[in-house]
Amino acid sequence: MSKPQSWEEKRNVHLLEWEGDHDLVLAGIVASRGITFNHLWRMVPEVFRFTMIDFWLFYEGGTMVPMNNDQLPAGRYFIVTNGNIIRITDPIITSTPTAQNHFNRSGRFRNDVRTRDGRCVVSGCVVPRTMEYDGYEAAHIYPIAYHHNWANDSHQFKLLPEGESIDSMRNGIFLREDIHTLFDRFIFSIDVDDNYKVIYFRIDTRGIAGNRLPQSFIDNPHRPSDNLFRWHFKQAVLRNMRGY
Repeated sequence: MSKPQSWEEKRNVHLLEWEGDHDLVLAGIVASRGITFNHLWRMVPEVFRFTMIDFWLFYEGGTMVPMNNDQLPAGRYFIVTNGNIIRITDPIITSTPTAQNHFNRSGRFRNDVRTRDGRCVVSGCVVPRTMEYDGYEAAHIYPIAYHHNWANDSHQFKLLPEGESIDSMRNGIFLREDIHTLFDRFIFSIDVDDNYKVIYFRIDTRGIAGNRLPQSFIDNPHRPSDNLFRWHFKQAVLRNMRGY
């Protein structure tokens, strides 16, 4: 019996160095619905540093990859630079997570987030009044397992106003339970710089890739900050594009 493919093996977009070994894949991604050429251009410098700053992306045939919002097709893409390519090896979260039960969660966080959102903001599923929110949860964007890092990272990356708790509703979004699990594992994230689009980094089995957060959520003054979403998105890029 053949061994099932890992998710890394299912990646169908592969990044290689033009001047290097054309069989040596440096990074990759699954071309899920909603991932565009522009996303590829933006993700590459999150995974690599370039000694000469500038880089270009080319198809295997030598044509330059466009910068637009067309769907990214599967294939091999080559990085061209006048300097060296250095793979970024450090994740944004660098220390070992603390067991979640060491943190005193507040019921107020759950109540505030679900009152503000009223639905799963990613799938759009509205919670029927008769369900008492069964199957729905308030998810922390900055993982509560890393609460001991919160004060430093919140200040460094300007995630929320100074002194704001990790258990603030501005560090939360309301999600369906199964989608919450995927969000915590960085299998998808929200790209605020593409109109709050859901970017799914694996094969999408939930039908949420390419969705956008509802405008009512975006307009709410008590929602999470864009920088907090950017932090999560960057972590998701690092975790999903590397691994070869």
